[in-house]
Amino acid sequence: MGRKPDPRELVAQVANLSQRDCEKALFAISPEALPRERDQIVSTSEEHRLELLISSELHEKLQRLKGLLAHALPDSSCAELLNHLATEALTRLEKQQGILSGGVHVPAAAGAVVKGPPPGERGYLPSAVRKQVWARSGGRCQFEVGSVRCPSRYSLELDHVTPLARGGSNGLPNLRLLCWHHNQQQALKLSPGRRASG
Repeated sequence: MGRKPDPRELVAQVANLSQRDCEKALFAISPEALPRERDQIVSTSEEHRLELLISSELHEKLQRLKGLLAHALPDSSCAELLNHLATEALTRLEKQQGILSGGVHVPAAAGAVVKGPPPGERGYLPSAVRKQVWARSGGRCQFEVGSVRCPSRYSLELDHVTPLARGGSNGLPNLRLLCWHHNQQQALKLSPGRRASG
């Protein structure tokens, strides 16, 4: 453990620096004082304040993106840039998962039948089957208690309602999308001696 810095020395080191340079110098001495990401509601349910500390590399990337998007987003704020990037990423990812914005199902080719391995056999799950499960769930956890469905869209995993080891199949009726938490919960329920991973 190093010696405690003398406050007079610190003041002398930062006396002629800008606020940003002063903060850099002080955070270099005491990195644990760095503020971490924070999300809080500001005034309405429509706005949130998000404060985060980003690296110089990410800052440079954001500035380059802002320059490249200057015609589409002239004089855009950081929030507008992030909104645009999030919309672009969601459109691309939802298309890959077979979901349109708003969780609307993208139908597979008309009359397409996807066959999986025989019941009880583990095998490759075709992407067409995965996309149908994602589309059916609207990209949201399908775990329900009563009539209340889990709202999570985070860390979703394909789950077999009846496990393959117990005679289940890779057919659509036996597949569902669960968030990691509910997938672990279901696995523990089926195998009480098993410990949750992660």
